[in-house]
Amino acid sequence: MEIRNLTKDERSDALILAGKVLFEENGSWSEEGAKKILSFLQEYTEDFDMLGVFEDRLRGVLIYEPESLRIVFLATAEDARHEKHAVSLLDEIMERGRKMHLPRIRLNAALSARAFYEAYGFEVCGEASESEGLRFVPMEYLLQKEWLGRTVTVITDRPYGSFHPHLPDVLYPVNYGYIRELAVQEGMFQDAYIIGPTEPVEEFTGIVTGIVYRKDDEVSRWIVTPAAAVYSHEAIISLIGFEEQYYDCRILWADENRMRS
Repeated sequence: MEIRNLTKDERSDALILAGKVLFEENGSWSEEGAKKILSFLQEYTEDFDMLGVFEDRLRGVLIYEPESLRIVFLATAEDARHEKHAVSLLDEIMERGRKMHLPRIRLNAALSARAFYEAYGFEVCGEASESEGLRFVPMEYLLQKEWLGRTVTVITDRPYGSFHPHLPDVLYPVNYGYIRELAVQEGMFQDAYIIGPTEPVEEFTGIVTGIVYRKDDEVSRWIVTPAAAVYSHEAIISLIGFEEQYYDCRILWADENRMRS
């Protein structure tokens, strides 16, 4: 099995495969809906990248936005329509997302495919909807959840009691900075709240207790607490609410993630 980005010449084969799947699927969309999806893929094909899986020939394709890696369309050939090709394509896009340090991968799933994506690890992040023969539900895969419960060191660049750079007259009730390990090893400046110290600190080592995901924001904020301390979710939310109250966000907690796994 080979997985790689498709060449310009191979893109037409991918669109043919997409068309076959669209018009053969039952229950996910009407014929008119299938036509709209295919027309959209054909019209905006230059805006997307295409990832293909090959076993002697093209067996599946994943169409995605190159910067966010948002999945636009995923299809596998009829004689190969089992999970291994779809899973292989998803595995590849997830690995690329991790290397790009993206907090999440998003897609709009056909209602009939919801169970497949949930089994892979995607979560519903909005209401299901129907429009012009298209029925789908928004879903996302939270890439950074593997960091929950791990020990990290935060380098402070906005210390406790300092003024917020964008919110007038707001003082930081916590220390705030970036994860040293990611900055040193990969040049990534991952923001993090430090819960615990009530005075300025230059750096702090603790446990990733939670990750804040803001809706429609391509960055996340980690919550780091002392290894030996236990804070309630409510107490943490109160401490970071000075900033997060202005956003539509959700928090993925380490203790809840352990219960799910």
